[in-house]
Parts: sequence; structure tokens; C-alpha cells
Amino acid sequence: MLDHDFDGVKVLELTTFIAGPYAGTLLVNLGAHVTKIEPPTGDPSRILIGGWQTWNKGKHGLALDRATDACVQQVI
Repeated sequence: MLDHDFDGVKVLELTTFIAGPYAGTLLVNLGAHVTKIEPPTGDPSRILIGGWQTWNKGKHGLALDRATDACVQQVI
């Protein structure tokens, strides 16, 4: 099995649209464990279906509602 530069690194991603999620995907490709944090309504860039899937592959997702203590975990 290959060793990656970012094995064992945990990243919380709080970004939307293209640049931030793409950077998170690059970190996933280098071995980091990336968790994308979204509001309960989801990332606004989800309307860009093909792009959104490409920019967020390999990440774990977490929906947080700051108005309550609600938390829903999902795998992207």
C-alpha cells in the first residue's frame, strides 16, 4: 500500500462552490481525512451536480444547524 504525505491528517472543510472544495479534494487525494461541514439545507453549489460530485469526492459530510444542537452525519 502506498504511503501518502497527508496520512493521519484531519481537515474540517467549511468552504463552498469551487476553489475551497477543490483544495479539500486535493488533500483527500494526498491521504488526508476531510470532513465537509454544511448547513442543513446543503452546500449551495449542489445545484452544479457533476462539478459538486467531482469537487467533493472522498470526503465525509456533516450537516450542522447553528440555531439548534442538531447534527446529521452523511458520507459524500
